[in-house]
Amino acid sequence: MSQIDLSDISEAVTTYGSPKQERNYLIGKPDFVKMAIYDKSYEIVESDKVDYFHNEWGTYSLGVYDPEKVVRRIEARIHHKVIREIGQGMGAQLESFEQVSEYLTNIWRYALKINRFNLVQGKDMLHPFWQLLMEDVHFYVPAQNFEVSRKKKQSVDPVAKNITSLVGNFISLCVRQGYETMMT
Repeated sequence: MSQIDLSDISEAVTTYGSPKQERNYLIGKPDFVKMAIYDKSYEIVESDKVDYFHNEWGTYSLGVYDPEKVVRRIEARIHHKVIREIGQGMGAQLESFEQVSEYLTNIWRYALKINRFNLVQGKDMLHPFWQLLMEDVHFYVPAQNFEVSRKKKQSVDPVAKNITSLVGNFISLCVRQGYETMMT
């Protein structure tokens, strides 16, 4: 990939990289669904895994891997609570890789749908590369015929904990300000 313009995606886009390195992008929120597009060939040098990855890429690229070219990687980074909510929406428990693996293609498409790369702001016209990623990429098994949806936790226990913290913080603030209690 020689150029990509991400100026119209959202405010949740982060670019990073040194002057000698191609730009890298994080799209989305850390505690939700985030897409990472980065220079993997630079990262393998930093993590001292050059020999391992050159061997893997040479083996699995059907002979087209060129070690002189930059390798870009696109990842969907999905917070574990989102995976758990997707499982709850399907009526399944998704806690381990084995439980998630059969749904990876659907989850990948969900992540790309959340972080859409539209050609025109506000229009439903996907960039052809994004559409290729959505429709042609498969992980372990093809996409299953269902729409991924999340089911939020219905418990009110965290709210009760927040109220307890609020009351405790209010009492601490009153003590610091020197307020005295009045008993009647």
